[in-house]
This record gives sequence, structure tokens and C-alpha cells, in this order.
Amino acid sequence: MSEPRVFFDRPSINFGQVLIGGARGHATLRLVNAEHLPFEFSLDRSTYDATPEVIASYGQRPAIEFEPSSGVVPPNSSVEVRATFTPRLEKAVNHNVVCNVKKKPTRLTLNVKGEGYAIHETLNIETSGGDVVALAPRQINPVDFGQVGT
Repeated sequence: MSEPRVFFDRPSINFGQVLIGGARGHATLRLVNAEHLPFEFSLDRSTYDATPEVIASYGQRPAIEFEPSSGVVPPNSSVEVRATFTPRLEKAVNHNVVCNVKKKPTRLTLNVKGEGYAIHETLNIETSGGDVVALAPRQINPVDFGQVGT
């Protein structure tokens, strides 16, 4: 039996930097079937931290989701797969997502990268002596402006 010609239209997705709690990263790729027979496929959730155990430990949805994550690729056709990246932590992720295709001896892989980031704001005042003092959030910060001229 020869290797069926079923493949992703690209080897990787890079979502770049995505703001935590803000917008989501979106990408679309195609799973292509260049054969005259249909093939079932399923993305291995354990290869992108989407197993029920991982989700239960964080108490929320996985950072990367695919729709559909399984199905059938019709003969001489393709299926559109939408990927969504919703970072939960301020860190970079890099997953080699495995796609199992029934009756295909080798597994397909898709490299998925992205980075969650957050905005950290501070307000500082420089004293007349050159020292920098950070103002504390959500409380009164006494500031002595000394004598202010008009």
C-alpha cells in the first residue's frame, strides 16, 4: 500500500503576539486529499494541551483550538480547518500538532506557535534629587510639589 496523498496546505501557523484577555489569534488552513477515496482525520488533542485532564486542571478552555478537530476529507477535495489562539499565560507556546489520518501510515504534523502578552503599566515620579518613585495603584500617593510658581 502506498502512502495516501493527504497533507496540510502549509507546515506551520505562527499567531505572533496576542494580548491576554483581549483579541484572539485566528488562522485558516486546509487539509487536502489528493486521492480518489475519502479519508477520516483527527487532531491529537494531547499534542496541543487540549486533553480533558489539562483543561480541568486550568478550569478553562485550551489556548489553541481547532474547528473541526476531526472529520472526513472528501475525495479530491479539502477541508478548511480554523485555528484559534487564546493565550491564558504570558508565555510563548510551540506545539507540534499531530493529525492522524486513517489508513495513512505516517502522521501529519503542524507546527503551531504563538505568544501571550500583557500590558504592565506604571506611573513614576522623579524627585528633585533624581530618584524615581513608582506610584502605587488604587491608593492615595502623597506628592509634595514644594513651592510652585505661576
